[in-house]
Amino acid sequence: MRASRHIVPLTLVSLLVAVHLPVSAATPEAPAAAGTPVEAPSATAAQETALAQGQAADLQRLVDEGAVRVLRSTSNGDYETRLLVEKERVVFYVAMYYQGAIWRVFRKSTLNHAEPVYAKLAKQSAAWADDDIQRKILASRKREQEDALQTDQARALALSREVAAMEADQERIAEQRKAVTAERHSAEKDNQSTAAEIDRLRAQIRQLESQLAGTSGTAPRAPRVARASQQPAAK
Repeated sequence: MRASRHIVPLTLVSLLVAVHLPVSAATPEAPAAAGTPVEAPSATAAQETALAQGQAADLQRLVDEGAVRVLRSTSNGDYETRLLVEKERVVFYVAMYYQGAIWRVFRKSTLNHAEPVYAKLAKQSAAWADDDIQRKILASRKREQEDALQTDQARALALSREVAAMEADQERIAEQRKAVTAERHSAEKDNQSTAAEIDRLRAQIRQLESQLAGTSGTAPRAPRVARASQQPAAK
């Protein structure tokens, strides 16, 4: 199983320079200014790169064969630092992993030499991982906020629809109330007109009844008939 190659942060190189350890893989450099001739890598740098890559491949082979034991392991985000020892001989390895693949290997003959390297790399990897941890936390927070935004938008849309439906109902009810009020006013006018007509008719009836009552108070007189004088009948 070959160790896959990954793009590695430049801060790793600064650590290796700080602890005076050989760099085992090529790292990106700043581009040369326009018109400036680019120098070919020195033979020493190429040899160190090849040696480091060979050490990483050798350790990966030993890991695959189960020929090493892990004495210590520190994991920080995408970084992991391991202190290993061979099973068949006392040879120590300090391995730096990046995203699960071996990136740097430092071979030491004694534990006293390997421990400080392991401690320093483990400490530095924790500092590097802080940025990754914060980035991942921010990414999770962003997804959480996006989910909350979608939920709130859906809720606001549902509420706006409910409000629109309520307003439509209120408008419909208001129109119905207007119609009912108009009908009531019309009925009141009709009732008033009918009541006025009833009062007029009743007054007329009373007047007619009064007239009839006035004429029926004296009995009608019979016409006079001339009486014949009573004379004795002729004998």
